Amino acid sequence: MGDERADRGSGSDGDDARDGSDETAREATVTRLKRENERLRERLDERRSEREQLVDHYETLLDAARRRDGDDSESEASSPIQRLFDRL
Repeated sequence: MGDERADRGSGSDGDDARDGSDETAREATVTRLKRENERLRERLDERRSEREQLVDHYETLLDAARRRDGDDSESEASSPIQRLFDRL
């Protein structure tokens, strides 16, 4: 019984067939991962763009609020809202 198992596992023909299918599976996996990577990069770029748009929008609103208040001084840098924008 032990010999039969050893014989089945030692055939070079089986190894060659597995190597070919392993290579095909490996190539398919690499292709799939490259596509997924590209999709994630595009999604990241979209999110960065959305973030920049939001920051620009809120900076515009903040500037308008400052003008409305008539205070465009540097003391605004210590306000909680300004600190929030600085973190973004």
